[in-house]
Amino acid sequence: MASRLIPGVWVRSYSPGVWQVCRVIRGFNELRYSLADRKVRSKRVLVFVKRLVSSQWKRAFAGDCCDASFVKPLTAADLKRVEQLLRANSRLEAAFDAYPFRAPDLIVNLSMGVLRRSRLQSFCKSVLRPQLCKGLDHDGVLRLFEQAELGQFIGAMPTSATLQLICRNHEVDGAEFIFRDCQVMHF
Repeated sequence: MASRLIPGVWVRSYSPGVWQVCRVIRGFNELRYSLADRKVRSKRVLVFVKRLVSSQWKRAFAGDCCDASFVKPLTAADLKRVEQLLRANSRLEAAFDAYPFRAPDLIVNLSMGVLRRSRLQSFCKSVLRPQLCKGLDHDGVLRLFEQAELGQFIGAMPTSATLQLICRNHEVDGAEFIFRDCQVMHF
């Protein structure tokens, strides 16, 4: 099915209802948490979908993202029902077309152990955030931690804080997700 997933195709997804494929991401690199780890090209396919109707066939616009393994084509009967619904209700079709699809953000948590939160917050404010504003892939984030001699705290136990890296709209450049924001969580 993953090879037939293209924008515009009607499907059933992980969440209930009838969805239309808006975007598909393939060939991205899996995230690694140490620059010493080997870079691995993902075999996964991420599918971004926009919901037209709920499982009760009531208007229920929403956006979502899931692995392609959770996406199934509509049956011929359901596809015919979608086509009839849209032909019979041009306002519904226009509203659906106008509904702005925005992919959920990709959030990556880096647990930080035995590191004073004030040091992590200072690093984020003075070093990391200015670079994230320009866009930074995950390896770039790890390099900044290594340069600041903070890399040894990533994944160390006990956890004293968590750094959330935010990739808006699952932005991808080549095979890398691009992060543009972060926040420090106190757990």
